[in-house]
Amino acid sequence: MKLKAALLYKLSFLWRSVGIYLGFFLLFAGLFPALAVIFSNAEVGTVYSDLMIPAMIYMMIIAIVNATGDFNLFIQCGASRMTIFLTNVIANLTAALGLSLILVAIERLFNGNLVQHLYLDFSVITAYTQENIVKNWLLLSLFLFLASGIGLVAGLVLNRFTGYARLIIGAVLIGVGTLMILLFQLLPNHMQQQLIDFLMKIFGITESGLRVLPLSVTIFVVVALLLGLAYLMNRRREIKRINAA
Repeated sequence: MKLKAALLYKLSFLWRSVGIYLGFFLLFAGLFPALAVIFSNAEVGTVYSDLMIPAMIYMMIIAIVNATGDFNLFIQCGASRMTIFLTNVIANLTAALGLSLILVAIERLFNGNLVQHLYLDFSVITAYTQENIVKNWLLLSLFLFLASGIGLVAGLVLNRFTGYARLIIGAVLIGVGTLMILLFQLLPNHMQQQLIDFLMKIFGITESGLRVLPLSVTIFVVVALLLGLAYLMNRRREIKRINAA
């Protein structure tokens, strides 16, 4: 199986999944709140619904499903591990770019224009971009691709380990996070401040405002590390039999 055929196969699943997400999201975060605002007899305030976080969660779920499925099928069809890896990466990137473009269009369409007091937005994005539509699209695409990168690694971990091993890995991750918080509190005050200043710098938080370039570079670096890890895990990925435990 060549890259083009594998990619078309993956994209067909991804775009169906994106369509399902948009349908349910617009139903629960758009139509239902809009009907409540329209038919409410009481004075209502402004209702906001975030577009970014739900999309990131769903992209993560899609990437997990993509990583855990179709591997054996692709191997049986003659696809190499590199082809499978590139298929996942390109398909996830395409889905991130496409979904972010749709969400930017939805934000522009709603944004209080269709129904008063109802806003669908991504405040984190617009805080950095000053509502520039191209920057909104690119930065949102990076966030969605980051989510898919996390999902890809998580899917490969879930595929490699089973049962209690998954629980142990989850517990270790939680423990590492807790340990880092505790270690931060044990640092001297000047080191804490230096770490905070560093984090603010890489996230583009400055005294003059929020800068999109440092944040974008940080996300890009994290995505590159995730994809590097996914590549190494994919190289050692085992082919499981259907009747395997």
